[in-house]
Amino acid sequence: MSYLPIHLNLLGKKVLFVGGGKVNERRVGQMLEIKCEKVVISPQVTSNIAKWANEGKILWLEKEFEPADAAGFFIAFVAVPKGMEQSIVDALKSHGILVECASDHSIGDFIFPAVVRTGDFLASVSTCGRDPKLSAKAKRALEKALRTL
Repeated sequence: MSYLPIHLNLLGKKVLFVGGGKVNERRVGQMLEIKCEKVVISPQVTSNIAKWANEGKILWLEKEFEPADAAGFFIAFVAVPKGMEQSIVDALKSHGILVECASDHSIGDFIFPAVVRTGDFLASVSTCGRDPKLSAKAKRALEKALRTL
């Protein structure tokens, strides 16, 4: 696959997270400061996702994803158990939505990189989905290097 590293402006956009586990918790957490509409669809969520919903920072729809739920979103992050992702990704793509799929990068449109954000500095680190642990290690090294500047 060929990836183009870009930074998207999500200001005012509708962002969907299908799945309420730790993977989407990290993604939602990184987007809390972005002024976009964040919606999580999942029957269960982590305690942090529930807390953010209670604080009004995100909207949590406590249900299973249905194809009709896809309407109106700009981008979606799918993090569901293996075997459930294909039908969800297909439904989202049929609405023209850019999709990231945590469990199978080959069926998505993009991957979610490790992100370093310090003030106005924003960098993404990726192994193109091949080695997330190495991406995390590189992210930590970059954060350490930035502290010395």
